[in-house]
Amino acid sequence: MLYAEWPTAEKNPVVELYSRFATRDHAVDFPRGPGSVEKLSPGQRAFYTGSTEHMPIDGIVKKTAQT
Repeated sequence: MLYAEWPTAEKNPVVELYSRFATRDHAVDFPRGPGSVEKLSPGQRAFYTGSTEHMPIDGIVKKTAQT
């Protein structure tokens, strides 16, 4: 997500955005069922489901998840 704002007097507004990301290979054999999926460790679960500064998990998100 990016937000930029310039004064109305700015004749040539410019913004440059560079993103860096990494991917990992994950595969699930769905026909074998849920027992074939490796379980997450408590640390992995906390990492992948935790909040960040820009993705909070309280307020309406928490309320929706608990419904």
